Amino acid sequence: MSQTREIYRDFSTNGEMSGRRLMLHEVGNGSDNPRATTYMYYEDEGNFYMHGRIKSIEQADGSWQYHEFSDSAATPVPTETIYRSWNDVAIANRASALKEVREIESNKVTLTRSIGTTQIAKEEWITSVETDGSVIRTVRRWDGTAWHVESAAIIRTRRSPCWLAGSCGASSPTAPRKPGPTLAP
Repeated sequence: MSQTREIYRDFSTNGEMSGRRLMLHEVGNGSDNPRATTYMYYEDEGNFYMHGRIKSIEQADGSWQYHEFSDSAATPVPTETIYRSWNDVAIANRASALKEVREIESNKVTLTRSIGTTQIAKEEWITSVETDGSVIRTVRRWDGTAWHVESAAIIRTRRSPCWLAGSCGASSPTAPRKPGPTLAP
């Protein structure tokens, strides 16, 4: 009889209770063909920015992901780089694989995709606050020469006193909206 098996490891530091991480997920344990996914994590108890964060995932079908992070107390713009299996590139040669870089700023996330050193796509998610307190989320894509707005929507509106008292109707504006002047590149 085949079973699923999971192995966890504790990455807790300084009394933290949420440090349990999955190391192995195996389907078909006890069968002739078990399929395992293995997970590796950064180990540096002295660096709480990195310790216990995902480093790599390798699946039984040969696909993989490798994660790098650049956030620390001294980093003005945290970045996460994820390399993914592509075209039979081995994890050891990840610089030639599909790469996604996320730059995270206070009001914007930029995602750049490339294969090797060739950029293939770039997009941004921008959050802005209008003068009435409404929060707008805009998605822009770069086509190699210019930014194009894909969507802009109100994701949160200013909360009026009637909303707080529960006496407002359910007519909060959530329809897509054209971006305002604060969203220019």
